[in-house]
Amino acid sequence: MYSKQSVVRLAIVLILATAIFSVGGTVLVSSILQLSGEQVAVSADEYASIERFARLDDVYQRIMKNYYETPDGEKLINGAIKGMVEGLDDPYSRYYTPEEYMESQQDAEGLYYGIGVVVSMDKETHQLNIIKVYSDTPAQEVDLRKGDVIASVDGADLSGMELNEITALIKGEELSQVKLTILRDGQTLEKTLTRRQVTVDRVEWHMMADNIGYIQISEFRGNALEKMEAAIAEMKDKGAKGIVLDLRDNPGGMMDIVVPIADMLLPEGLIVYTEDVNGNRREEKSDAEMLGLPLTVLINGNSASASEILAGAIQDYGAGTLIGTTTYGKGIVQSIMPYKEDGAALQITTSRYFTPNGRNIHGEGIAPDITVEMPEELLKNPQDLTEENDPQLQKALEVLKSEIK
Repeated sequence: MYSKQSVVRLAIVLILATAIFSVGGTVLVSSILQLSGEQVAVSADEYASIERFARLDDVYQRIMKNYYETPDGEKLINGAIKGMVEGLDDPYSRYYTPEEYMESQQDAEGLYYGIGVVVSMDKETHQLNIIKVYSDTPAQEVDLRKGDVIASVDGADLSGMELNEITALIKGEELSQVKLTILRDGQTLEKTLTRRQVTVDRVEWHMMADNIGYIQISEFRGNALEKMEAAIAEMKDKGAKGIVLDLRDNPGGMMDIVVPIADMLLPEGLIVYTEDVNGNRREEKSDAEMLGLPLTVLINGNSASASEILAGAIQDYGAGTLIGTTTYGKGIVQSIMPYKEDGAALQITTSRYFTPNGRNIHGEGIAPDITVEMPEELLKNPQDLTEENDPQLQKALEVLKSEIK
């Protein structure tokens, strides 16, 4: 038997922990406890649950009573929840505080306060690499470049930090400043940038010679679907005879954006399917209407997640030729579960995805149909890359011209 105060306190801890796994975060307290005087009667299952979380409550109480300063109780609870998620050892699962979740939603819509870069963390070195600098942004104005390595943010050591933690440091309030330490060609550069509102278009396109259209998707977020529809319409209106689709350095994005984009390019049939831990299968399909033009797709080691869904489906159907180097290899899907009462959210990996032919490429990536390596000097100095000296793009154009003839 526990005292009434102890059980109520432990039950609250249990409720908080249980709420992590409940989409709405709603738990009926009355079904857990039946109070009777100063003693509480609980079932064996309830007792086991209370025991499991007793240490968590004990640590919280000791900190609140004995810490030499007055602790922030809410911060402690958030830390405990974040620690539980970190225990999964999954870099794609995380708990968002209400402020963090609001910021992530703004970023997904392509509107946020920051500096205007896309970054990627190297799987082996854990270096934070700039893979794209958007036009008319603070990053472009101080000459940040693709290929730069961000070594520190406002002097903070980034070692051991996750990608989302670092990007949170880079973003901030409008007109506030951030100081970045940049590594470039063996040099260390200090760059001070003033954050401002950044509006990002995730799709850019133009017509090239010989009536070949070029479309680059930097991420499957925000306005990517609308911009892709506009790009395809414009390419057709201008008489495009073939399309180069550039997915290089595209880190992925939202399933509900990549699927309709894939539908534009693929014949009728399966686009992708997912399977969760219980074997439940969800399928996404395309209709019979499709692009109907020769297609080449550029990929590299930074093409991940949703990029791989699209590239894998195109490869399985033979709807286009993949050119470049093997993709990143992220074949798992995350689900976001918001807490309506305060605006927080839990993001956890909930399923694996498979290409139409049943391939799960997690940890392996998608090998291109034609391998074309980027020259070392251009990898070191990506700012020198042009359409004319880009061997992957030139190969894509060669393949398209042969198919058009």
